[in-house]
Amino acid sequence: MSARGWVILTLDARLRYRPGEKSALRFYKARVLLFAQPKNPGPDWLPSLAEEFAEAQERITHFLERTPPPFVAWFHVESRKKGSKRYRLSKLNL
Repeated sequence: MSARGWVILTLDARLRYRPGEKSALRFYKARVLLFAQPKNPGPDWLPSLAEEFAEAQERITHFLERTPPPFVAWFHVESRKKGSKRYRLSKLNL
């Protein structure tokens, strides 16, 4: 996937802590976007997340263009903010 320039999308928050997976992410220079999971998800949280992700494409594209791999980045929606400032992408330690 990484050799093709694809981005890995995941809900697996523990991904970057497992030694084997962490090593593979580094070796293959993976670009990973980690989605925040709500503590008490409602029945519509995943479609809502997909909508927010689609709306954030410009910000996500900008982040991907300026961030060299390998990385794991956390995608989070701040519901109190408006517009593109709602979306946060934070690079996490790998």
